[in-house]
This record gives sequence, structure tokens and C-alpha cells, in this order.
Amino acid sequence: MIDYTQQLEQDVILNYFENKEHGILLDIGANDGETFSNSRALILNGWTGALVEPDPQPLYKLEKLYYHNNYIQIIDNAIDNYNDKITMHCSGTHLNMGDMGLLSTINEKEKERWHKETFTEVEVDVIDFKTLLDITKLTTIDFISIDAEGSDYRILEQIDLKALGCSMVCVEYNNIDGMKYVKYMEQFGFKVIMMNGCNIIMAL
Repeated sequence: MIDYTQQLEQDVILNYFENKEHGILLDIGANDGETFSNSRALILNGWTGALVEPDPQPLYKLEKLYYHNNYIQIIDNAIDNYNDKITMHCSGTHLNMGDMGLLSTINEKEKERWHKETFTEVEVDVIDFKTLLDITKLTTIDFISIDAEGSDYRILEQIDLKALGCSMVCVEYNNIDGMKYVKYMEQFGFKVIMMNGCNIIMAL
């Protein structure tokens, strides 16, 4: 199978869930569903769940990719810790390989980090994690992926991993305040499985 992930996270994820069929996932920041995707391989293995992508350009590709899959929900909201309308800074191509929106963010500091990139502004609806659960009707989630370009920890700290029955999380941290993420998940019994310059994967 093609490795869709950014830094070989896919092997870790698939190995952990190798004996689990028909799992449920939530991918926040799903982009086009294939580029740097932590959920694509699981979905190809029969998993169901919800994919979240607010940037209209990769969202179009994401919806097209799963148009015939009735077991995948596509949510077009940005996720943070409040409910409102907000300006999203949408990036163009970053890898020059047909990708779009890999750096798109609602976070001004994150935009400044990529000041050499070109962004366009789009108004989107932002919702908190509770509202996201209300929309998706998900009550159990086996695997959560968070890649939200600067909003990652604010999303993570809203999640009761035990209540959702979650057993693995992959969250982007970009080598910034990694222990903050680790300590939050450790309170639910999670242990670090993989930690690279981009993502932390923790599991029960």
C-alpha cells in the first residue's frame, strides 16, 4: 500500500490496529484525503468516520474522493475552542505536486511562520469539539488525527479520550511544546509510540 503519511506514521498506525476491523476514526485537518493523510490507509481497510476540512480547495478534492462512500462524513468547519465565523488564510501549493492548502490556518501566528507563502482569505465557520461531536453523532472514536495548523493543542485539550473509547491519537505539534501534548494524553493512560519533528503518536 502507498504510504500516504508525512513521515512514515502510517506503518505505526496500521501495525497498532492490524487486528481491528471496522474501526471508527476522526481526522481533523484532512486536506484532500490523500496528501499527508493519517486516515486514508485505514479507510481503504474498511474504517468509517468523519473527515474535517474547512479550506474550499482541498475540500473539493476530499468530497470528490469519498463521493461514493456513504460511511465517511465530510465536515467543512474549522475546529478550535469556540463557535463563530472567522477568516481562514488559505495557502496554495506547498510541495509543487498538485497539493493545495497544506498550510491553511485560522491562526495568525501560524500564518506569520510561513510569511514567504501566499495566502488568500476565506470566511469559514469555526466550531468547538463538542459541537463537532454533535454534528457527526460520533460517540466512539478509535483513532483521532489532528493537523490543524496552530489550533492543535486547543482542540486536543477539549477531548475526553476515555469517554470516546479512543485508543490512539496522532497530533501535529511541529516540535513546539511537545511535552504539553504528552502530559495531556498521559492522564488517559496513553504512552508515546512515535514522536518526530511533526507529529506525536500516543496510544493505550
